[in-house]
Amino acid sequence: MKIEVGFVNSYIIPLPPIGKTKNGRHVTSVFYSREMDKEVTKIYIRSQHGNLPTFHSPITLDVTFFTNPTEDRHFIENTYNTKTPTGINLYINLLECMKGIVFTEEKWIVNQNIKKYNSKNDRTEILLTVVR
Repeated sequence: MKIEVGFVNSYIIPLPPIGKTKNGRHVTSVFYSREMDKEVTKIYIRSQHGNLPTFHSPITLDVTFFTNPTEDRHFIENTYNTKTPTGINLYINLLECMKGIVFTEEKWIVNQNIKKYNSKNDRTEILLTVVR
């Protein structure tokens, strides 16, 4: 299957974004929980990637994380979320899940846009575009 410049594909992962494992007590149980979350995320990505090839050409990624700030009962839907984990930590974990399925190496990502919003429904939305 030949993919042309300008090709766009979207992915929606209906799970809470995967944060970075913190050091401290019960790290082992947290680590295994995160690894399970990553495997489930990979299943969603694989199913939505379908028969598309693994990209080994320049792509851009627009990633939006929607998280439910459980400690803030009065949050406003679709406003920026400034709570931890940071967007970059969420993004790094997402890239680990996408590598080998969507793209061969991170070097092919030439532009990235990361946003993190408050939402009642945890999910991650990804828009991939093939560029020159």
